[in-house]
Formats: sequence, structure tokens, C-alpha cells
Amino acid sequence: MRQIQLLTRNKMPGIRLLYCLLVVLFSFPVYATDSSHIRELIEKSRTLNLASDHYWLSLIHYKPVLGGGLKSQADDADFFNHPQGQLNPQLELEATLSAFFESGLDDQHPRCRFPARFHWLERRLKFDHQLLPATNCTEYIDWQSTLKALSVTLVFPAAYLNGPSSMFGHTLLRINPSDNRKDVPLAAYALNYAANANPSDNGIFFAYKGIFGGYPGIFSIVPYYQKINEYSDLENRDVWEYDLNLKQEEVDQLVRHTWEVRTINFDYYFLTENCSYHMLSLLEVARPGIDLTDDFSVKAIPSDTVRAVINARMVKDISYRPSTTTAIKQRTNMLDNTQQLAVWSLATAKQPVPPVSEIKENPTTASRTLELAYDYSRFLALQNASVRDKNADQSYKLLLARSKFPTKDVWPEIVQPVSRPEQGHLTSRLSIGGGQQDNKNFISFRYRPAYHDILDPLPGYSRGAQINFLDIRANYFPGDSSLKLDKFTLIDILSLTPR
Repeated sequence: MRQIQLLTRNKMPGIRLLYCLLVVLFSFPVYATDSSHIRELIEKSRTLNLASDHYWLSLIHYKPVLGGGLKSQADDADFFNHPQGQLNPQLELEATLSAFFESGLDDQHPRCRFPARFHWLERRLKFDHQLLPATNCTEYIDWQSTLKALSVTLVFPAAYLNGPSSMFGHTLLRINPSDNRKDVPLAAYALNYAANANPSDNGIFFAYKGIFGGYPGIFSIVPYYQKINEYSDLENRDVWEYDLNLKQEEVDQLVRHTWEVRTINFDYYFLTENCSYHMLSLLEVARPGIDLTDDFSVKAIPSDTVRAVINARMVKDISYRPSTTTAIKQRTNMLDNTQQLAVWSLATAKQPVPPVSEIKENPTTASRTLELAYDYSRFLALQNASVRDKNADQSYKLLLARSKFPTKDVWPEIVQPVSRPEQGHLTSRLSIGGGQQDNKNFISFRYRPAYHDILDPLPGYSRGAQINFLDIRANYFPGDSSLKLDKFTLIDILSLTPR
């Protein structure tokens, strides 16, 4: 009896320890092991057929492929929660649901990495938040707080013939903040998509890889003033800005999805999956139910994509931002020959800046001459660094002299072009003609998918510029029912600069 009591007493500490361990274990919330709620959500998603929902397909960028089935245009394993997620929307949705209930590192948790998916699925399926793991998405919250997105603007920098990747133009999105920066567009952020090309690639190699998806495409968020400096000042491209009528909820979802794709590679295709195409894919996520990308499976020309956004009634206002050269040209034409010569001499430091007391023109004329001389001097400096170093002192003296006159704006507003880029002719052309060859009648068929011929109507396009892509012409001879290829041009670029 004593032995039994002794054994019982000795075992009591072990029993108490086991009991305490069980209490501690079951006091923590159960996430991944509580699979009943996950199974319930998956069954509900199947009932609602969410994997085939247009919005889910837009979120994961699924598109039909030849031979049947779907494939995501994202070419990065980090974008998927299932190994077969790129090809199977159902498996990706179910893996995403399961991943949301797994424990893990905060900023790397699927809930933090895919906030747009979480937001949409939670609204459709009504998650039990008591079963969700506590997460602190610090990086995402800080990034979102920096943007403070209030509205979105579609930005179209016009064609730039000196850059092959931009010869059709370019589009990007401007994220307009809600704080004290909202009245200063240059303080906003730009959402851009571009090919991560190798600078050492020559023109032929660049064209080949650009056409056949040899470069990864990268999304980036940069200050808007940097892009304006690049497009308007360095590349001398006029910029059109299309304010979109997105609601706040749509803006928020666009920001969530931007976070999801910000580090994801999409193979870049110059004619199809390019900058303009993926701006449309982001807008499809922002506004459920719209189809913007389906019409651009063969080619996505920026002016055509802008036209599609306008046709979808997403634009509420349009503004024009002239390039540096456009402003200089228009303002130069307002001066007489003597004043123009003075501007050129001052800008190139051919003559010193005279003391203000010796400037005999009226204040408006003097201000215009000094301002334009400084602007032209800055333009020359951007084209050639050695000019900047040489004329730095002259530029400072021009600004100093201009500061002695009234600060009011002495120039009228820049006159914008009669036609905007999207108001020009359509970029595809089909021509039918006829003729005779070796006494045989033929019917001529010509198809040019892009973009503009020197003899095409000019409004909406750059003067003196010709870009024909994949131009093909064939002749059909009814007499012997034969079809012969007459001409095929991969690319034809012509730029005529007026002198």
C-alpha cells in the first residue's frame, strides 16, 4: 500500500506537467489544422464558380491559349500559390484560400503579398476572421500610406522616333495622392511597365528579343516628375493626361493589385504584352466587368489602347503638357528676327548678358527674351553635357537678370495640337487594288497592322514620321487561280526633320 501511494505521488508531477502542456497547446488559435472552414470556403467557391469568374481571371491575368485552356501571362513562380497555378485557375484559387489561413512571416504571408486577391475573395466568401492568423503587413501598409491614392490618370507620352521601344508612343498611370500633394501633379507617383532590356544589345538583337518576348517586363513606381523630365525634357515628347473616373474603391483595388505585381516578371512583347497592354490589364482589375485587353491579343498600339479607355467611358478630363521643344518653337515664333537672334546669342553665350539697366526693351519683351534664352540654353545642355558645363555661368546670369523684372507670366498658353493622338486614323489598314502584269490581270491585297505611313492623314501623328510594321502585299491572278507574295516588310522607319 505504501508502495502504491509512493508511486502515485511520484507520478503526479508528470501528470501535472502533461496537463499544463495540453492547456498551453489548446490555448493557441488553430489555423492550418482547422481545415473544416477552409473546406467550407472551397466548396462555396465551387458553388459560386469563382475560378471561372471574369474578375478572378483578370486578377491572375489568365488568357485563352491555342489548343484550349487558360494560361496566366505572369511568368514568375512567385505569383502563384500552387505549382500548376499558371495553367489552372481552380487549383490556384483553392491554394490561395488555404494559404490565407496558414501561419508564417508577416510581410511574406500570402495575405500581405496578395491583398487584392484577399479583398475580393473575402468579400465573396465571408471569411471567419477569428480563424485567420494575425498578420502585420508593415511593408505594404507603409507603401500604401506613401501613395495615399485618391485618383488615377492615364498618361500618354507621344511617339519618340529615336527610341525603338517608344516609336509608337507609351502609356503609364499616374497615382494622384489625397494629401497636400493633390494639387501638384509632379509630386504624384507614376506606375510604369517596361522591358528590362540589356543596354549592350544592338538594334537588331533588341528588335528580335522585343518581338519574341526575350526580355522580362517589370512594373515600377517612381516619382512622376522623373518621368516628365525623361519624356518632356530629355526626349522632347508632348504628354497627354487623361483623368479617369475611378471610384475610391476602384482606386484602392488598383493599388492593392499593383503591390501584387510590383516584383513579378511578365515576358515583354513589343507588339502585344507591352506597356499599354498591361495598363489596360490593371484597369480591368480596378473596374470589375470591363473588357479592355481582349481586343489587343494581336497588337497593342498606345493610341489604340487610349481610344479603348475613352470608349469604355472611363475618362472624365483631358489635359495637355507640351514638351520643351514645343514650347520653345511656339514662343520663338512670337519674336521678330532681331529678338530671335538675341535669344540664340544669349543661350549659346555668343554674347554676355547685359546689365538690366542697359536692357532697353519693355519689361514684357525683356522677360520673354531672357526666359526663352534660358530655356533654350537648358535644352542644349540636356542634349550635350559639355554645353551644360560651358554655359552654366551664362545660365545663372540669365536667371538673375530675369529676376529683376516682374514675376508675372509673360507668355500666352501653349496652343495644343488640333487632334489628340487617339483622334488620329486607326493603326491597321487593309487595301484592295488591281492591275496587270505580263498581260495578266490581278487583284492586289495589302495589309499593314501598324502604324502610320508618310502619306496617311497627319492629325494625331508626328509630322515627317513613318512607321510601317509587318506590311504584306500579295497579288491574286484569277486566270490561273494563283496567289503570289509581292512584298513583305518587317519594319520600315522613316523620319524627316524639317530644316
